Amino acid sequence: MDIKALRYFLAIVDYGSLTKAAEVVGVAQPALSQQLTALEAEFDVQLLHRSSKGIALTNAGRVLYRHACTILRQLSLASDDVKSIGAKISGKVSIGLPPTVAARLVMPLIKAVRERFPEVRLQIFEGLNEYMLERFFNQRLDFIFLFRSTGSQTIEALPLAQEALSLIGYPEQRLLRVDQPDTAPIIPIENLGSLPLVLPGNSQEGLRHQIEEVFAQRSIDVNVVVELDSLKHLLECAREGLACTILPTSVLVGENANLPHYQIQPEIRRSLSLCWLRSAQLIPAAHAVKEVVQEITGQLVNTGELMSI
Repeated sequence: MDIKALRYFLAIVDYGSLTKAAEVVGVAQPALSQQLTALEAEFDVQLLHRSSKGIALTNAGRVLYRHACTILRQLSLASDDVKSIGAKISGKVSIGLPPTVAARLVMPLIKAVRERFPEVRLQIFEGLNEYMLERFFNQRLDFIFLFRSTGSQTIEALPLAQEALSLIGYPEQRLLRVDQPDTAPIIPIENLGSLPLVLPGNSQEGLRHQIEEVFAQRSIDVNVVVELDSLKHLLECAREGLACTILPTSVLVGENANLPHYQIQPEIRRSLSLCWLRSAQLIPAAHAVKEVVQEITGQLVNTGELMSI
């Protein structure tokens, strides 16, 4: 029995006309008539009465119509069940984030993945770059967020956004500049060399490395008085007035929301990318999480919390 012929038979009955049925199913009327004739020949029985008033089911046609409805309904349900199993995305996806990124992305990411892919189990690790990179290259992380705009021979990088770094804390007022009344003060980058700074330890992919590169290009000395690999304590030092720090302003939440921060001119920007190993075979769950990350960072760009690449 040809399933296509059964579909055509139902269409003819449902629409009451060969012409209308042919239009709906998208075949020529002679082809539809041939399918009906073949079906009647297969069962060796007339299925429809044809007249100037339309068509009507014979007794045999009523029986076939009832069974055809059941058969096609079961096929549709089977197709839906198989597709739903095939489309069910599941598995473990591990991600490493630096603290400044985790502060903005972790909760939105968890909520979105739980809502859209409940079978996916996220493993999220927060830490500074050297620890994360070690886990990453040992293939204990599927993804890592790095502040870079391009990949390498071993790393695939998906650029997501940019962010500007600000001076956070209580610098001497003489180091600040107000260009116009009623505008927020800024700090010229040349004046940062006079400030005692508390910064993270150096690493090839880290914020400290980028700051030192920018300072070196302008022949500015970096006056680091304390190294801290803890976002909480970096901000606490700034809040206590022990030293200023340089971080994205998006980390100023909770008890640190009112900490003074100043735009650095010219801006120090860094690019944020989601990275994975070129040699890795990403499972469907990983691809799904990657898409969610892109959506969330896109929303942050739209609201002004991050800048477009």
